[in-house]
Amino acid sequence: MAAAFKSTIQEFGTTSYPAGLTNCYTTPASKASVIVGISITNKSAFELPMDVWIQRDSTKHYLAKSVYVPAGKAVTLSNAERIVLQSDGTIHDVVNADAPTVDGSSTKTFSCLLSIYEDVN
Repeated sequence: MAAAFKSTIQEFGTTSYPAGLTNCYTTPASKASVIVGISITNKSAFELPMDVWIQRDSTKHYLAKSVYVPAGKAVTLSNAERIVLQSDGTIHDVVNADAPTVDGSSTKTFSCLLSIYEDVN
């Protein structure tokens, strides 16, 4: 398959913040991908914190940690542009996110728009 630009949108928020997670993207097996951009939107009526990180095996590399996003606003993670994600067939780089819920049950507090250039091997 030829390299291609892809976009994913994943809603996230957990009642176990900051210990929870939502998978926003997993690098395909034996491939490499490049993050082109990440935009996070707070869909709630409250200013809330959120975390976004890349996980390789058990190691977390935070792109944003406890970053407060105003109600109804979006932030672009400029430090996440042009990051290479890898997979060796057994270990896949994964982009995860977490944020608290407003009412203790909704898991749609935030959304993550992730632009990826995939299969760049």
